[in-house]
Amino acid sequence: MRCSFRILLVCLMIFGTAVLPCHVLATSISSTFDNDLDGWRLRQYNSGVGEFNDSKISYEANGGNPGGFAKFEDQIGDYGDFFYAPDKFLGDWESMAIDSITYDMKIIDYDNWDPEVVHGNPYEIYIGGTGGRASWSMDAPNGTTDWLNIYAPLAEFTIYDGTWDGLIQDVGWFMIKSDMFSPTNDIVGLDNVRLNPVPEPSTILLMGLGLLGLVGIKKARKKS
Repeated sequence: MRCSFRILLVCLMIFGTAVLPCHVLATSISSTFDNDLDGWRLRQYNSGVGEFNDSKISYEANGGNPGGFAKFEDQIGDYGDFFYAPDKFLGDWESMAIDSITYDMKIIDYDNWDPEVVHGNPYEIYIGGTGGRASWSMDAPNGTTDWLNIYAPLAEFTIYDGTWDGLIQDVGWFMIKSDMFSPTNDIVGLDNVRLNPVPEPSTILLMGLGLLGLVGIKKARKKS
């Protein structure tokens, strides 16, 4: 009987702590820019018309948070440039249980930080597709040149076209604001972009069972 109990505890430990966490990790999507731009591009908008201009984006092997990062370098002081995500970030975010977007950003340099002349643009994210479009924004940078972690819960996004359900089930594009100061040239770094899923209740339950299994094995060893 004692042997059967130990076998059951071992099974709970393996199933609860090893198998299902892999399911959670499988739905997490990220770019850490360890080796290259990982498919990210630069999209600019002039008078509402969008086009790619990859001459404004480059890969830097050092100086990231940590390691490499994507660098945006403004050329004409315009307002309307965005880091444009690769295809791996797109698709059915609902089935992937995406809960939030996080990324690291650094203001590397800017021409002039005179509040009378230059103003900071807010941190912004835009997502869109055939079902709708939505945006998120946060207060503008205060001039710091440190890496900052930006956290954007999907619950704080504002839908401005279509429906949320239609959008989130088929995200066709995803952009992060790169031009952080106007009207001046600025250089901005992007690192560690992640789509963060919510752990499913069943996963949390079975992880708990795994922990109970570990405790049970420890108690069984003490009794023996």
